[in-house]
Amino acid sequence: MAKFDKRSKRSTDSLRDFLYQINKKTEEGIRAIRNVYIPEEVRKAAVQELADLVNQREKAFSAIPFVDPLSLKKQIGLLHANVDIFEWRIHSAVTREDIVADTKKGLAAIENVAMPTRLAGYNEATEEERQDALQTLNSSFTNKESAFSTIEHVDQQSLKQQLAIVEKYRNNSEAEIRSVKTKGELAAALKHGLDMLETVSEPELTLAYQKVDDIDQQNAKDAIRAAAKAKQAMMRKFKHVLVC
Repeated sequence: MAKFDKRSKRSTDSLRDFLYQINKKTEEGIRAIRNVYIPEEVRKAAVQELADLVNQREKAFSAIPFVDPLSLKKQIGLLHANVDIFEWRIHSAVTREDIVADTKKGLAAIENVAMPTRLAGYNEATEEERQDALQTLNSSFTNKESAFSTIEHVDQQSLKQQLAIVEKYRNNSEAEIRSVKTKGELAAALKHGLDMLETVSEPELTLAYQKVDDIDQQNAKDAIRAAAKAKQAMMRKFKHVLVC
């Protein structure tokens, strides 16, 4: 009985293997027959699938605000180059499986073409660039504060007033730099902040150390003349005063 079961199992396995081989050969035969003549429509449909994706991506590229024309031309050229490559492969394929595989590879290649860049000033500013701008800004403002504070004989009230203006401009400029989006806007915000800093004048010295300018000198001369005239007029009131 055991021997019979073993023979029966071997017969079953052999039959199963035989049927598997028949199915395999049948499938290979069917595949070969199908590949003997691949309708042109199959190849055209595959190429059209690539072309449709290229058209879709080309429209997306062209719709980018402030896109760099040179970058746009280059990336669109890469899209069409991929179509040319995989169109040739599809038309050269000898099996339907090759057509399907080349179509998938072509679609992936087209999807992997990078977006064109924007014009330099319109590209999005990176966080590193933003931090560099803030560092440059703060360094300039700190230097200005230090310069004001080390002025000899500076008037403390004037110093306090000018430092408050510097701090106000610093806060406004930092907020502007943090709010902008593009590289161009970031550069403009930094320049605006530094320009505003330059408008802050130095604090005044204490009165005793303030420089005398031409106007002050003229005012002093005028005051002396006026005092002399007033004195002469007063002296004329006294009849017995001897005028030399």
